[in-house]
This record gives sequence, C-alpha cells and structure tokens, in this order.
Amino acid sequence: MADLSNIDLHDLAGHLEEALVHHGVNSMELARRSGVGQSTLSRILSGKQKHTKTSVLAKLLPFFLAKRRPS
Repeated sequence: MADLSNIDLHDLAGHLEEALVHHGVNSMELARRSGVGQSTLSRILSGKQKHTKTSVLAKLLPFFLAKRRPS
C-alpha cells in the first residue's frame, strides 16, 4: 500500500483545481458530490490544510478517476 503520509498538499490542491476545471464544476458541487465539507475543500485548495485524512482523500478519489462529462 502507498505511503499516504508524504502527500504534498500543494500538489493535491493543484491537481484538485485541474480536476474541477476539467469536470466543469466548482468546489461547492464537489463538496455535494463527494461528501467532503466545503470548508475542508476550501482549506485544501488554498493550501491552508496541513494534513488531510485518508478518509477525505478516499472521498475525493472517485472524482479524479471519473471521466469528463460531455458538454
């Protein structure tokens, strides 16, 4: 199993921003779809979140793996 303790949260924020643009959704919609709190997503995206639980990452993972919805 991968060592998740060394995830660079700035990289996570960048990838998350790219995924939001790719899927054409905002952080509020991602919060609704994933069950991750809007405030948690905001802290991740702003780089203020120093540590992120694996349970939060697990909720976000399907969003990264989902195919882009047709326009």
